[in-house]
Amino acid sequence: MVPHIRRYDWQCTDCKTCIECKDPADEERMLFCDLCDRGYHIYCVGLRKVPNGRWHCQVCSVCNSCGTTDPGGSDWQHEVRTKIF
Repeated sequence: MVPHIRRYDWQCTDCKTCIECKDPADEERMLFCDLCDRGYHIYCVGLRKVPNGRWHCQVCSVCNSCGTTDPGGSDWQHEVRTKIF
């Protein structure tokens, strides 16, 4: 995770704000990317509940086939992999 967090203004858990809306409130609905530790509210990334298991933000995920970072693209069955920085 350290190589990832050196690429942006990392925040500790107590200071974490949502990357999308910049609001620190609503902590129980905050997701943290398992690769870069960026924080996002579930509703800011279009989710209704906190997912089970690992979660990667759009910055850290890319399709093996076409390179898209949009999981809602036309061919949603593409295999998603983690970017190597």
